[in-house]
Amino acid sequence: MKTEDLVIRLSQEDPRPKRWEPAMALAIAALATGVIVVFFSALWLAPRADLMTALAANDHTVLWKFVFAFGVVVTALPLVRDLTTPGRAAGIASLIALLPFAIVVVLGMRELVVLSETELRQLLSHASWLACLWQVPLLSIPAFAILVVIARRLAPTNLQRTGANIGVMASGFGAVGYALHCGDDSMLFVATAYTLAIGEMAFLGALLGPRLLRWT
Repeated sequence: MKTEDLVIRLSQEDPRPKRWEPAMALAIAALATGVIVVFFSALWLAPRADLMTALAANDHTVLWKFVFAFGVVVTALPLVRDLTTPGRAAGIASLIALLPFAIVVVLGMRELVVLSETELRQLLSHASWLACLWQVPLLSIPAFAILVVIARRLAPTNLQRTGANIGVMASGFGAVGYALHCGDDSMLFVATAYTLAIGEMAFLGALLGPRLLRWT
């Protein structure tokens, strides 16, 4: 093959991964991760005995916990995809990823308005706060490890931001696993303790991203 022909052929080939490839890889990883985290949670933290009854309750508070946790995963996935695909800008995906947090904060504020001082004091003194802040990140570790391996095989450039959002996505899975066990159904609790736990993983991801996602 002549040099000119080789140059023309290489110029016609797109070296960047197809748009669907990162999304497909991350989606498959997410499905596998979800199964692993739920299994890990069931082994380590016994699911609450009244889970099915609570899910069917008229106030839907338990259901909202799972909607929030899954929402964090689903909205973080497009953002992680954009951050691991060359040529894609994380624009509207960044705003969409904030949606689950905005919704749960609104629900938490609405609950705060109607809580009595005694109820609020009981809520703030509940031991679930401390448990949530370390159990959600611990449940997130398998998800974080899997997603880092997948992201590293793609092409992230902003390693710190990618790591932070992988941490958010992983902690969404951790929140799902923790919600199976968590007996505190307050939206105020979810809006604060769950969000803080997710923030811990985002910080950890931002800290480790430049080291773990670096191309070798």
